[in-house]
Formats: sequence, structure tokens, C-alpha cells
Amino acid sequence: MAYMNGQANIQALNDAGRSELAFRQQELSYQRAIHRRRRIVCGLTMLIFTIVAMVQYHGQYVKYTSAQQSDVQMQKNLAKAQAENKQYTQTAKDLQKDDYLQKVVRERHLYTKDGETVFNLPTN
Repeated sequence: MAYMNGQANIQALNDAGRSELAFRQQELSYQRAIHRRRRIVCGLTMLIFTIVAMVQYHGQYVKYTSAQQSDVQMQKNLAKAQAENKQYTQTAKDLQKDDYLQKVVRERHLYTKDGETVFNLPTN
């Protein structure tokens, strides 16, 4: 107290001053608690949003890879169908020729030309 008494601008606190300091301290601690809660809520919201986005991305990625594999399979089927189509187109063109037509009839129906002898060989 002697130190306070030596300086004119420092005075002892009265009850109102003490209660004001206590109120300010309590208000400051309340504000810190509110800010802490807000940061936690914000962090949890961001975490939930990130998890939902990752789940959505994974689902879309699975669909994409499935579609990509299906596309590869369809490309293989398309190439096979195009090759078959080319072969059938060529066969259709060849059927317009008499030589090819005679060859097919002899092979499938065992017809022969005049003077031709057919030998049947056993197959294993």
C-alpha cells in the first residue's frame, strides 16, 4: 500500500472496480469459449463435407472405370464384328462369280465335275 500511496495516479480498487474486472475477465473467457466452439463446428463441418465429397468422388470413379472397361470390351466386339462383316461382304461378292459358286457346291454337297473322282479319306 505504501507503494500505491506514493503515486498519485494509482488508487486501490473499490468493490465496483473489482466486479468490473471480474466481469471483463468472465466476458473474455466466454468469448474465447464461443470462438473455440465456432472453430470446432467449422472444422467438423469441413471434415464432413470432405468425407461426403470423397465418397461421391469414389462412387463416380467406380462408375467411370466400369464404363471404361465396358468401352474397351465394346471396341473389341466392334472390331470382331467389322472383321466378320468384311468376310461376309467378300463372300457375297464371291458368290456372284461362277467359279466360286461351283467350288462351294462341290465342297458342301459333294458334287463333281465330269470325269472327276472323289476320294473320301478318314478323319482322325
